[in-house]
Amino acid sequence: MADILSFAGSFRSDMRKVGRLVARQAQVNLALARGEDNYPVSRTGTLVSSIAFKLSRSGFLVKIAPYKTCVEFWRLPLRRRWLRGEGIRG
Repeated sequence: MADILSFAGSFRSDMRKVGRLVARQAQVNLALARGEDNYPVSRTGTLVSSIAFKLSRSGFLVKIAPYKTCVEFWRLPLRRRWLRGEGIRG
């Protein structure tokens, strides 16, 4: 039983390293593409810095995606957004 647990711990850490490498390469690809080949144009770098990875609980899945939302929109109170005609979803 101890051998299985030690394998699972090293496997999770290895998957975490792989996720970090792939997320970093995705950031580099996005920064260097500059709008070519259907990549979005990087104006402020918010999208590039928001790319991160998540490791599943079991450790067999790594998900790389942008994990930040539009902060400026959600800082406004709901009433002010409603008065501006932006509604709940913007």
